[in-house]
Amino acid sequence: MKIDALHLTAFGPFTNTCLDFSKAGGRGLHLVYGPNEAGKSSALRALRALFYGIDERSADSFIHPYAKMRVGATLCADNGQRLDIVRRKGRTNTLRGADDQTVVEESVLAGFLNNVDADVFATMFGIGYDDLVAGGRQIVSGGGDLGQLVFSAGSGIVRLKSIRDALQAEAENLFKPSGKNPAINAALLQLKDIEKQLQQTMLPGSRWTELEKEYRQAGENRQKVEAELRENQKARHHLDRIRQALPVIARRQEVTDLLAQYENTPVLAADFAETRRDLVSKLDMAGREAERAETAISAIEKEMAGLLPDDTIINNAGLIEDLYQQLGSQHKAEADRVGLDTRRSALLGECREILRNLSGELSLEDAEQLRIKKEQAAAIRRLSSEYEQITTRMESAKETLPETTREIRHLEEQKQQLSKPRDPQSIATLEAVLTEALEYAPLEKQNKQDLAGMDARRAAFENRLQQLGLSAKTAGELQKLPVPAIETIQVYEDSFDQGKTRARELARERQQIDEQLRETETRINAGQMAQAVPSESDLTTARARRDQGWQLVRTRLEGGRVDEQAISEYLGLSDNCTILADAFEYHVKGADELADRLRREADRVAEHARLAADHQTAQNRRAELDAACKQAQEEIENLRAQWENLWAQTGISPKTPREMERWIRDFVVLKSDLSEFEQVCAKAQDLENQTETRRAALAEELKKLDPQTDFSGVSLSRLVFQARKIIEDEKNLAAEHEKIDSEAAARKKELAAAKNRLETGQKEFEKWRASWAAAVSSLGLSPDSRPAEAEAVMEDVRTLFEKLKNAETLQKRIHGIDRDAEAFSTKVAALTDAVAPDLSGSAAQDIVLQLHGRLTRAREDSTRKNTLEKQLTAEKKNLETARKNTQSLQTRLGRMCEEAGCTDYRQLPEAEQRSEKRRQLDTELQSLEQRILELSGGATVEQFTAAAGAVDADTIEPEIIRYDEKIAELTKQKDSLTETLGSLGNEMSKMDGSAKAAELAQKRQEILGRLDPDARHYVRVRIATRVLDRAIDRFREKNQDPMLFRASELFAKITCGAFSGMRPEFDDTGRPVITGVRGAEHELVPVWAMSDGTADQLYLSLRLAGLEMTMEKTSPMPFIVDDILIKFDNDRAAAALEILADLSAQTQVIFFTHHAHLVDLARECLADDRVVYHQL
Repeated sequence: MKIDALHLTAFGPFTNTCLDFSKAGGRGLHLVYGPNEAGKSSALRALRALFYGIDERSADSFIHPYAKMRVGATLCADNGQRLDIVRRKGRTNTLRGADDQTVVEESVLAGFLNNVDADVFATMFGIGYDDLVAGGRQIVSGGGDLGQLVFSAGSGIVRLKSIRDALQAEAENLFKPSGKNPAINAALLQLKDIEKQLQQTMLPGSRWTELEKEYRQAGENRQKVEAELRENQKARHHLDRIRQALPVIARRQEVTDLLAQYENTPVLAADFAETRRDLVSKLDMAGREAERAETAISAIEKEMAGLLPDDTIINNAGLIEDLYQQLGSQHKAEADRVGLDTRRSALLGECREILRNLSGELSLEDAEQLRIKKEQAAAIRRLSSEYEQITTRMESAKETLPETTREIRHLEEQKQQLSKPRDPQSIATLEAVLTEALEYAPLEKQNKQDLAGMDARRAAFENRLQQLGLSAKTAGELQKLPVPAIETIQVYEDSFDQGKTRARELARERQQIDEQLRETETRINAGQMAQAVPSESDLTTARARRDQGWQLVRTRLEGGRVDEQAISEYLGLSDNCTILADAFEYHVKGADELADRLRREADRVAEHARLAADHQTAQNRRAELDAACKQAQEEIENLRAQWENLWAQTGISPKTPREMERWIRDFVVLKSDLSEFEQVCAKAQDLENQTETRRAALAEELKKLDPQTDFSGVSLSRLVFQARKIIEDEKNLAAEHEKIDSEAAARKKELAAAKNRLETGQKEFEKWRASWAAAVSSLGLSPDSRPAEAEAVMEDVRTLFEKLKNAETLQKRIHGIDRDAEAFSTKVAALTDAVAPDLSGSAAQDIVLQLHGRLTRAREDSTRKNTLEKQLTAEKKNLETARKNTQSLQTRLGRMCEEAGCTDYRQLPEAEQRSEKRRQLDTELQSLEQRILELSGGATVEQFTAAAGAVDADTIEPEIIRYDEKIAELTKQKDSLTETLGSLGNEMSKMDGSAKAAELAQKRQEILGRLDPDARHYVRVRIATRVLDRAIDRFREKNQDPMLFRASELFAKITCGAFSGMRPEFDDTGRPVITGVRGAEHELVPVWAMSDGTADQLYLSLRLAGLEMTMEKTSPMPFIVDDILIKFDNDRAAAALEILADLSAQTQVIFFTHHAHLVDLARECLADDRVVYHQL
């Protein structure tokens, strides 16, 4: 099952929030990040509440009330079936469909959850930081106990050791075999002491009736005294309450009189004074604000009257600003004109110098005669370029001819020095044989080593076979051996355990019965030694003798004949009696005394009868136990015979089932290892044969190429090396021949081409020379002049005309500057006439500066005037607001005056004082009346006040003294009677043996009553401990090997290779424990030597391995992880995330965290298709 979506509709801090887990098909690692207070913990609780119901007193209702709480989800089963559900808060029918109306049966959801309950889901399919730390601590505190760790990790129960220790401690608190303080031990000691006292208790017969009568009379007298004492105490208490109430009643009357003076004083609100002070303060502030506003208005109006901005200047602001901006350009133009004129004169001088160099007869005005047409210049440049190309080709050809000739001669000499290649067909055959040999050459050395070590391994296997007591030598023989299945052995193991347990229990009970018989016999003998305990049979015998005597006496009295022999025998039964009458009287007294003793010593008689019955019952039970023990022993012997018969066909003498279960595991491993070894041997031998075939073939081919060398006994690897070298040498030789031939052909082509280029170049040069003479004639140069001379003349002419053009451009700029200066002066003069005639006659630049200054001042005045107008408007508004506030505050104060009954608000403080005084009196009156009610004894205030008024205050104190004396006297009488009762009770208890025995018997029953639940609880705790230990052993035996193997791999990966794994070892007591294996040196590290973080990572490895094993047997369930990487460094956290991502390929993994660096770490170390990110 997987969760496609979690809808946090109304839960904790969430409202209509959805976590979509359907990406990546629901599988993959889902990393849910949220900072602190984002609701990570609430989301985890919501997931549990969705599956198993919202807690009745949920703490997640701080935003949404209970009735509105909702959490929903979309679930998808392995078969593709989908389920949309909503969980609401309530007691019944809380699981609904997606419409939040349709009721969904809990069994439907349970089917999706594989019927996993809440506790199993939390322990098996979830792990948090606290669980991880607890697991790490359990590893260290438990010393790495293998069974507990495997069971704890596999079942998800984190604090397994603490649970077992708690069970052990609970059992020891109840009972210890040699203890005294535990509850059961203490109760047994008390029980033994009480039974000893019961045996010693006797019942004397004397003043019992008299003492009992005196005791009853003393009790009645004490009851009368106690009744009179209570009446006097009641009367005294009543007077004392009136005495305490009198000053309170008097003060109540005073307060009532004072309140009459304030009858017409209104009770103002508690905040009346504060409100009044606030309003008065605001009224004062409003008045001051109005005065301030009036003053400000007057100042603003005065300042505005002195501001007169020049509108003419402001209206021409644009023109003035434009001229002011041009003023800088004018200054710059004047400065530039001087430089331009200087540069123009320099250019003209340079032009004259160029003309003198070209032709001393021409002036600047005649320079146009030297201008070269574009066509002429292009032709000269083209011919100059052709000259360079033609001469370069000719020089290159002349240089190439001798060099190429030398290279051709050198290549021919190199070819003559090379040896001739071998037959290509022989080399091809060698390559084919080498190709077949290459596959076996790398394996040759290792295979020889493997074959060399086979004997040692076979000897090791034979040793292991001998250790197991087996005569078989091969895996096939082991396979045929009819050994029992491990399940059968476990059945016998359970049967033996049950049989032995039953035998031990029967023997233990037999021993207890023997102890009980000895104790019963001791108590019976003790009772007989103190005084023989009469029985009903004794009384029957005594009465029979009495009746026998009466028959003899009656016969004689009636005159009948009495048998003297019978009389003689009857006298012999009496104690020194010689006549029949004395003997009869003796037996009558004896029968009466027995009857009296049976009455008086009824408890001893009953105890004696009970002991006798217990003794007989114990004897019967011992006989039953003897038969049961014999039967149990016979069953064990039969089971042992069946066990030995089970192994008869194997020829093995079996040990105990537990030992043979380990034997079977070793046998299975040995059988597998031996089968694998035989397969390895066969493969190694086959590989040796194949290698030798390839070696012989390769040696034969090498012999053909090198008959002088002996290749017998040379390894295949060496032959491969030699063959490769021969083939490589032949290929290199052929390549050298080919390379030389190719280079020689290329050089011959280059030689012919060079000769052709030289001849062609000479013809082209003659043709170029004719064209060049015609082209340079216009420059006044001879036909023999070089292209560089023509280029220099053309450059001088180009420079001349360029400088003349620049001089003309400068002349135009100078003319433009003069024109702009004249236009600027004209604009300034026109503006001056319009806005400032007083500035006429000044320089244009000075006029512009003065106009700009006047414009600035006019703008400042205009801006200030606008600002003042705004301030004036604002102050007028403030004045109006202040006046309105004053009127409103005066109205509110007027209403307060009406409430307080004042004509002016200045009278309100006095009214407030009177109101506060009345409030204090009212409060005091209520307090006084409450005190009177406390003293009234249930009466009303008025009733109690009237009753107190009827009592004379002067007589209260003497009456209380009189009552105190009377109470003291009665208390003395009561104490005396109590002492008398105690004395009589002590004397009666000494005399009343039956009462003491009854008390002791009652205590004995009480102890037995307490002992029974303690004993039952002790048995349950011991059984629970045994069941837990057995479950741990079974789980370890079934899951230890595969689980430890996988956990070892995970541990090595999580610790980034710091530990290469873990393995089981034995501690000093022989107990199996887990030990870490560090690094390549395989250093063993006990768990107590590991850091807390490493211990946490060891436990995480075990938990993940256990989870993988669980998923192999059941349908996958989402694995919920809550911030377990808090204490991991980045490397180990990255490794753990990688493992969780691998796990997510098998089941959905949802990882909650509020650490942003873990999200960044996941982005760095995991591909995007392996993790899905969610933000809370």
